[in-house]
Amino acid sequence: MDMKHNGSTAQSDAAGAYASGGPLILIADASPSSRDTLSADLGHLAYRVSAVESGSAALMMLRSERPALLLLDQNMPGLTGIDLLREMRGSRENAQLPVIIVAHSADAASAVAALNAGADDHILLPCAPPVLAARIERQLDRAREAATLRQAVGALDARLVRRTLEIEELQTRIEALLAEKAALNARLASRDRTPDEATRSSPVKSIAAI
Repeated sequence: MDMKHNGSTAQSDAAGAYASGGPLILIADASPSSRDTLSADLGHLAYRVSAVESGSAALMMLRSERPALLLLDQNMPGLTGIDLLREMRGSRENAQLPVIIVAHSADAASAVAALNAGADDHILLPCAPPVLAARIERQLDRAREAATLRQAVGALDARLVRRTLEIEELQTRIEALLAEKAALNARLASRDRTPDEATRSSPVKSIAAI
């Protein structure tokens, strides 16, 4: 597992315990000790982890990687976790990604601000690994359910489009058949007229009468 610190890639001492196929968690935290602790805890819990030191670095990483969930330090210098969260929620590509804001000190107002900005959860560090895993798994489950629902809605939309096209095609065929029927009825009515009716309606007779 690769952990990115200060813009470079470093090999973790616990790399052997890190799973290669678990969900990718992106950590953005200005504190090196927090990055190391979170990376080690999540790695031992069978997640893949990428860790960066700033919101801008996380934003750059989102252009090339697709994490399953982000853990964002609320008060990073520069682009804070909440700033990055707002950018993500306004982005078509990243609006649906689960985001957990992490804080290093208890502050109810900051927690409310994070949730109001669109955070899926707010965690105070340090956090026991089992609790952290439970909070992450809850968000991953919700994200999977939402993705399944979006896929179902997309499939339904596609079916509706197909059915609409089929109905329009059928309507066109019905109109053509009705027009053909009207033409045939007109021809039939013309053939069924009596000789006297045909004579009375003849233009030649009308001219002769004049």
